[in-house]
Amino acid sequence: MKAGKLAGRLVAAGIVAFTLGRTVSANGDLGGCGSDRWEVACGDSVESSRVRHDPVVGMFGDGGLVNPRANPLNGGLQVFFQNHAYKAAENNTALPQDRVGFNFNAMQDVYSGQSGGPVENDIYEYRLFGEKTLADGRLSVDLMVPFYTTSVYDYDPLDLALNGPSTDGSFGDLAFGFKWLVHESCASACSLGLRIEAPTGEEMVARGALSSFYTSLDDDVWHFTPYVANLWTPSDRTFIQSFLSYRLTSSSLQSSSGASSIREQSYFMGDISAGYWLFRNRCGRRLTGLATVLELHYTGAWDRETALNSGIAVDTSTNSIYGRTDRLSLTAGLSAFFGPRCSAGVAVAVPLRSKEVGIAGPAVVATDRAYDWAVLTQLTYYYGR
Repeated sequence: MKAGKLAGRLVAAGIVAFTLGRTVSANGDLGGCGSDRWEVACGDSVESSRVRHDPVVGMFGDGGLVNPRANPLNGGLQVFFQNHAYKAAENNTALPQDRVGFNFNAMQDVYSGQSGGPVENDIYEYRLFGEKTLADGRLSVDLMVPFYTTSVYDYDPLDLALNGPSTDGSFGDLAFGFKWLVHESCASACSLGLRIEAPTGEEMVARGALSSFYTSLDDDVWHFTPYVANLWTPSDRTFIQSFLSYRLTSSSLQSSSGASSIREQSYFMGDISAGYWLFRNRCGRRLTGLATVLELHYTGAWDRETALNSGIAVDTSTNSIYGRTDRLSLTAGLSAFFGPRCSAGVAVAVPLRSKEVGIAGPAVVATDRAYDWAVLTQLTYYYGR
């Protein structure tokens, strides 16, 4: 195993160890809940749990791109159809909350293929979300509605050959799920959750005079991502969050003719963030908090696609180019809180790995690098406070 890949998986193992360690030790005596150190008076309200004193800063994440769907065409043209996932850690926390909001991710220089020369597109993700608590705040259900500026899935092979890959607006896969708070103490919390992605996005369809030579895929695949989340507040100003998740597929993509099928890869994801409160004024009406966060995100495709053509196992372009991938990203951001109900945040994400693979022509694909850099923003309204 190469040193870079080993480093990526060691980071993932470290996130696993931290998350499981916090989960196992969550029932231990952390102490201090009854002391003045944990109590904060704001008007007539007195809280005794540190994890409830301040708004919980949701993770920024590193964008939703996973390994693309690759389609080799004639004349040395290689096209990548970008593939989006709604990762469990994105703008999520270990605590159930009543909130609605909007995420915007701008990913710069995403490799999309070549037509005479490499083509890089900027990919944008727009995501509306809502979360509602139940069972006295121990359970929450959520709903995510995504829109993208991403690869054109309804394509003309001749146009791709002449002009190269392009982007257009697209509706994504609706996501929903639940989160159950299994432990809460004065300085830590742990929850278990499940995220489900329904196949509501656009399907890959070839049109035009050459469409009969290329595959159109019917996407009726559901994705299921169970996860465990931990929050730890070791001091009044510091907080650490982690997520472990595994994204599974329910079935295979089917060609329109029914002759072939592709079962896409599953993904293991480990996410950890550390934050520090630069400023807090819990009783204020304007700026009530300012927190800086540093996040590390790992996404690994540890298996390969499986494909059948007329019942015979075949390899895919995604396997031959991307194969098993280990993506590691660093995100740094700032979150501001206004009054008791609103927050806004902005962050920058950069990939830390780049495994280069040569393909037809002069193009080189960095398979462990989804983009060159990304800007991530969040707007959240907490309606349950």
